[in-house]
Amino acid sequence: MISEGAALCAIAAGIAVGGAGLGSGIGTGISGSMGARVVAKDSSKFSKALMLQALPQTQGIYGLLIAVLIIVKTGVISGSSEIPIATGLACLGAGIAIGFAGFSAIGQGIAAGSGILALSEKEETLGKSMVFSILPETQAIYGLLIAILILYFSGVMSGELIENVPVGLGCIGAGIAVGVTKLSAMGQGTAASSAIASVTEKEEMFGKGMVFSVLPETQAIYGLLIAILILYFTGLLSGNIKEIPLGIGVACVGAGLSIGVAGLSAIGQGIAAGSGISAVSEKEEMFGKGMVFSVLPETQAIYGLLIAILILYFTGLLSGNIKEIPLGIGVACVGAGLSIGVAGLSAIGQGIVASSSIAGVSEKEEVFGKGMIFSILPETHAIAALLISILILQSTGLLAGKFLDLPLSVGIACVGAGMAVGIAALSAVGQGIVAGASVSCIVEDDKMFGKGMVFSALPQTQVIYGLLIAILILYFTGLLSGNIKDMPLGIGIACVGAGISIGVAGLSGIGQGIAAGSGISAVSEKEEMFGKGMVFSVLPETQAIYGLLIAILILYFTGLLSGSIDLEYATGVAVVGAGFASGIAGLSAIGQGITAGGSITATSKNSEAFSKGMIFSVMSETFAIFGLLIAILILYGLNLFG
Repeated sequence: MISEGAALCAIAAGIAVGGAGLGSGIGTGISGSMGARVVAKDSSKFSKALMLQALPQTQGIYGLLIAVLIIVKTGVISGSSEIPIATGLACLGAGIAIGFAGFSAIGQGIAAGSGILALSEKEETLGKSMVFSILPETQAIYGLLIAILILYFSGVMSGELIENVPVGLGCIGAGIAVGVTKLSAMGQGTAASSAIASVTEKEEMFGKGMVFSVLPETQAIYGLLIAILILYFTGLLSGNIKEIPLGIGVACVGAGLSIGVAGLSAIGQGIAAGSGISAVSEKEEMFGKGMVFSVLPETQAIYGLLIAILILYFTGLLSGNIKEIPLGIGVACVGAGLSIGVAGLSAIGQGIVASSSIAGVSEKEEVFGKGMIFSILPETHAIAALLISILILQSTGLLAGKFLDLPLSVGIACVGAGMAVGIAALSAVGQGIVAGASVSCIVEDDKMFGKGMVFSALPQTQVIYGLLIAILILYFTGLLSGNIKDMPLGIGIACVGAGISIGVAGLSGIGQGIAAGSGISAVSEKEEMFGKGMVFSVLPETQAIYGLLIAILILYFTGLLSGSIDLEYATGVAVVGAGFASGIAGLSAIGQGITAGGSITATSKNSEAFSKGMIFSVMSETFAIFGLLIAILILYGLNLFG
């Protein structure tokens, strides 16, 4: 009979080879597609194109290496499966480290594809293209390094297996920190691709292209730093494993999530940096301004790094004064990490508008100030999530060093609060789309600033809804008032359902941003389109309102808001289903936004198309209503309505 530890090792091996292989497959496909196009025109470029295409394959090999080490050294392949759970958790951390880091191959494939295209124009660019294409490889090497360190010092490679479960959880936190941040290579690949194109035209752009291309690397370094801190201060790297409480092990997972997911802000930074390179290639004096805009999306990663360090420091790990952290506080740290971590993706929206601003400033220098204003808007989503993260850490007593005896149910409720505002913060992507369109309109007509701000503000509401639900959860669990309620586990799980409902439905802001982007563009051409543009742009908002409604119903009828707290565990789990129904169905707003955007363009050309456009735009709404209906029926079937 296989042990639980061995089962975890098998999963770890699967994640390692599967994740890294998927990344390499996509990256190789991107570069290979470009290679086929180039070779079709000039077959003599085949060997050089094949060389560049091969670059993203290394991540898959790294994943295979770690997977083989895990299944061979733990004895899974030979049937010797008596593996401690702690060792299984450590292997899982190693698998996550290299499995997710393997997705850096996608960024490498983007850069290599651009390098292959450059070959068709100038064969002598091969060397410089190789340099730019190798940059995203470093993220995979960071992941490989941490994976090997975990396997070696956890005893997998030496035979002296660890049995400390909290340290095993720390390895998972380290794996998440270093692995997920390595997806930052997608941003680096985007910037490097732009740099290759610029260097092909102007050889002297090599140095400046390297500067911009290195910017998205910093997020990967932040993740590597947190991973090493976790492994060192849990005693794994020194060989002196510390006896740490389970709560701290779980808190390490929260720290990993905080910097790991927030590190994806590098994707937005890569978008901005790519635009910066193009602008500098045309106007050398744009270097300074391009750097300013390109640095903006960095802040979300810094927020994630801050929360991760706060967690590690105040749990006593960094100071060496290990504290008895209740499991509830450890789980609450996961909520704090999720909040700021997922919200870090708001940087993608910021990168989109920053990219548009760079192009605008390059064309019209006086747009710089207004471009900065629009570029900062998506940042507010991350700030809302940062607020909730800090409130969680402060109200649980972690930052004050006076740890509350926090029930596990309240800790789980904090996860719901983090999901509510963290996921909803991704509406910033929609805000970035419309804000970017607004900047482009301002370049043509400075008077469009006010209307651009109005349209750009629309996708802001979703994160406000998420913030509202997060605050309600923290307040009525007693965290903000200091009167912690000893509520059943079912209530905490129900709060996760509420967080999923408004958090995922909040992604409707992406659809709203698409529609509003078309709206501001139409108004720029015809001022009288303002009213109709607003009507179409508001439509995708309804899905977020449905998610908000279900979230409030969950919190009220499960007794959290009404004060009648008595909910069975199974009922709480069932309530999560209602959250999924309204939340995921709310993503239909993205389709609605696409239709509404097209309808705005059609109405701008022919005013008679307005009514028909409304009919087309409403069609996608029905699926959100289906989700709302099922969510209500689930809550009704659970007798929550009395």
